[in-house]
Amino acid sequence: MDLVLEFMAYIEREPNATADRLFERILEKSRLLTGAEAGTIFLVEETEPTAPRIRPICIQNNLVEVGSIDLTLAIGPGSLAGYVAQTGEVVIVDDTYDQAKQWPFSFDHAVDKRIGYRTVSILAFPIRTYAGSIVGVVELINRRKLGHQGPAPFDREQADMILAFNQLVGRAIERTVLIDELKGASRAIGVANRALAEESKEREAAEDQAVEAGLEGLETVRKAGERLRAHIVAILDAAGRGDLDAIAKTAGTLKTALDRMVESARPPS
Repeated sequence: MDLVLEFMAYIEREPNATADRLFERILEKSRLLTGAEAGTIFLVEETEPTAPRIRPICIQNNLVEVGSIDLTLAIGPGSLAGYVAQTGEVVIVDDTYDQAKQWPFSFDHAVDKRIGYRTVSILAFPIRTYAGSIVGVVELINRRKLGHQGPAPFDREQADMILAFNQLVGRAIERTVLIDELKGASRAIGVANRALAEESKEREAAEDQAVEAGLEGLETVRKAGERLRAHIVAILDAAGRGDLDAIAKTAGTLKTALDRMVESARPPS
C-alpha cells in the first residue's frame, strides 16, 4: 500500500477520536515509519498574538516514563522546535551533543536531565494546514536501526516520506480540533439551557407564590370589610333606638376594625 494511504488509514481508524487521541496516533505512526524511539508533538498557541508559543501536547518514549511536561517555548531560534515553527524547515540533527557542530538554534538538555534520558538524533518537521499555516511541530527522537549501536541518524528519505502526508495530517488535526470545539460549545449550550430552565421554574414558582399571597390579602380585606359593615349596621341600629351606650361601645369596636383593616392592606416590609 502507498505510504501516504497507509498513514492516513492508520490515523483515521478511529474516526470519532478526540484531538488528543489523534495526536497519539499521528506520533505512533510517524515513529513506526522512521524507527524513532521517542517523539513529541508541539502545538502552536496564540493566546498572545504578539508572542505565540508552542507547547508539547503529546509525548512518547519507549525507554522512560515521561508523563506530562509543563513547558512552553517561544517561537524562534531559542529551541529546535521553536525554530521549525518559525521557519517551516525540516531539520535533521545527527547528534545534539556534538559541540563542534554549529546550529542556527539552541539545544537545552534540561528535560533530558530531568527524566534521565539522552536525546541524540532528531528529525523535526512542521505540521501545516491545507492553507500552509504552521500549527505545530513534530520531533522524532533517537532512530533505532538494525546493526547500529546506539541512536542512528535519520536520513533525508525519511524526511521526504513524512512530508508527503504532512498537509493531510494538518487537515485531520484542524478537523478534529474543530469537532472537539463544537462538542464543547454544544455541552456549554446544554448547561446554559438547563440553567435557564431551572431559573424559569424558580421564577414561575415565585410568581405563583406572589399570586397566592395576593389572593390571601384580598380575602383578608374582604373579611375585614364584612366586619366593618356589621359594625356600621350595629351603630345605625343603636342610633335608631337612641341607645348611646351601645353606640359608644360599637364605635370603639369599629375603630379597632378600621385599624386592623389598614394594617392588613399594607405591603410586607
